[in-house]
Amino acid sequence: MRIIATMTTIPSRIDGIRPVIEAVLAQTVPIEHIELNIPYTCIRTGESYAVPEWLESMHRVQIFRTEDYGPITKVAPPSFAIRTTTRPTFGPSMMGGRPIRAKTYVSVLHAM
Repeated sequence: MRIIATMTTIPSRIDGIRPVIEAVLAQTVPIEHIELNIPYTCIRTGESYAVPEWLESMHRVQIFRTEDYGPITKVAPPSFAIRTTTRPTFGPSMMGGRPIRAKTYVSVLHAM
């Protein structure tokens, strides 16, 4: 099973996020990688995000720049998880007519 952790941060915490990332990657259940969704601008404060160079080069951390959707930004695009049943009870418009723009994970673990 693939386990991908997703997270976001706010501008005032981004410089101190390294211990959090290291703790997530050191779990006894192996995490494949972290998808770190970093908005261009924080909607709460209007501040821009400055991504530290060390963060951009961290192994097993994928950074995605995005809009700020509030707390849901931790699971915002490019991640897209779909949970379905094994019974064919849904039609072709299950996604509301929107195309799937990114990866689809069969198994998703979110610790919130």
